[in-house]
Amino acid sequence: MENLHQSSTHEITLFSDEDPANVVLNQIDIEIVQSSKMRGIYRKITVFDGTYCQQSIKIKHQKKLNFRVDLAFLYPLPVRVHHIAWKWAYCASGLTVLFAAMYWIGWLSGWFTPSIYYLTATIAVVSVGAISLLLLAHNSYDKVVFRSQHGGVNLVELLYKYPDKKSFKKFIGQFILKIKSAKKNKNLSPSKFLSGELKELRRLKDESVISAAVYEAAKVEIFHNESYQITDPRNLR
Repeated sequence: MENLHQSSTHEITLFSDEDPANVVLNQIDIEIVQSSKMRGIYRKITVFDGTYCQQSIKIKHQKKLNFRVDLAFLYPLPVRVHHIAWKWAYCASGLTVLFAAMYWIGWLSGWFTPSIYYLTATIAVVSVGAISLLLLAHNSYDKVVFRSQHGGVNLVELLYKYPDKKSFKKFIGQFILKIKSAKKNKNLSPSKFLSGELKELRRLKDESVISAAVYEAAKVEIFHNESYQITDPRNLR
């Protein structure tokens, strides 16, 4: 038997299964819409037939995404990620330091008496610094991420506590149960699960949902998982 992690530069021949792109979805199980006009973000996440998660995502200045993920290949425990608008954080920090220096030189050091122009410049620095802090708060947010089981690829992202805390917590709880149920219904052997996750990620790469670099990194992670082995080396290509 050959361990997959010994062949991380190869690709597994994926088992044949129904193509999610051709599956007709019937029943909506749960759904959540997260919209923030101020941030220019719109997310609609719908779970169909206890099997697929359909996502419609619109983010300002980015391409629109509309894609489907098989719930069975998601890890059921989400990760909370803090998104910080670093450029505004650096800007606010720099302006704070500049204001402190200007205040010390102009009013505390006694080197000279501040002119009206110096006072105007100081006020301008304070105003821009305040705007930077507001933009920092506006563009920084938390999100909850569901990743693929073994590849660790971010596949489902939700804004934390949107549209409100109660609705958010209810959806997350139901979504986790749907993932666990989908896994149970799939009932795949370890090797089949490996093949299925790779197939799912490769499809998302082909649809430009994830990048080729992300796919390759996930593939390496999957190959390094010692839980999976292949009996026939001809299955590697």
